[in-house]
Amino acid sequence: MKLSALMIFQNNRDTLERCLKSLAFCDEIVAIDGGSSDGSNELATSLGCRVVQHPFSGVNHQKEFGRNLVQGEWVLNLDSDEFVSAPLAREILQLLESTTNFNGFRIPVRTEIEGRPLRHGGWWPNRQKRLFRTQEGRWNPSLEPHDHVELHGRWGRLTQAIEHRPPGGWTKLREKSERYGVQAGQSLFDGGRGYTWGSRWIRPAWRGVKAYLLYAGFLDGRKGFDWAAWQMLEGWTKYETLRKLHAEVRHHGQNPVKCGTTAQDDLKKSEDDHAPANP
Repeated sequence: MKLSALMIFQNNRDTLERCLKSLAFCDEIVAIDGGSSDGSNELATSLGCRVVQHPFSGVNHQKEFGRNLVQGEWVLNLDSDEFVSAPLAREILQLLESTTNFNGFRIPVRTEIEGRPLRHGGWWPNRQKRLFRTQEGRWNPSLEPHDHVELHGRWGRLTQAIEHRPPGGWTKLREKSERYGVQAGQSLFDGGRGYTWGSRWIRPAWRGVKAYLLYAGFLDGRKGFDWAAWQMLEGWTKYETLRKLHAEVRHHGQNPVKCGTTAQDDLKKSEDDHAPANP
């Protein structure tokens, strides 16, 4: 078997059908379901997808669990609100029929929110690590909430794009930025990261400057400004969460209970990591 598609979902029935139909060119489609109650499981199965139930404990945990189940030499990762364009499908098939020295490929992700394509602020080309040799790469479960793929070998680049149409518009995107900040702060704390005053203020500000000025977010008008502000919000929330966790340890003398939403809630809200990669 040459190519496996892998995705994770929970209660994503509204966007699932288009995603799965775009993956028909793959030899198999494996989906990890964190516990859907909206018929997503049944829909995916009816479309030829192999669905495996697995309680959610993090995006990278879930995807790494799925990687160990796929049978293809290559694995293509997609989120439930994305789909593969016909030109990208052709490019991938041509690639797999040729000889390559790369063990993985970054694929551009083209995002459109409320009918408007985002071209600046880091949104485009937003190349992400989505296609790699199954036995040469892995998701690192210790680095949540954003995807973190580690590869033995070199990354190449594809030219055609994955299409991303997130539901809920800008309101959901802002909520996700704040939620990701809490999860990222918890991940830093779990990894033994210390807290400094500079990290709380300078790093978030730099994220906003990059999104708005260096990545020309201002060319997207008000939405570009909003995105830069939400980048700052996510960064500030991350380090503020880290500060609070360290303060709790100093106060109580023991590790605090983990912050954020429950694992089941997180998958529905944040299984998609297609916003521009953040430092």
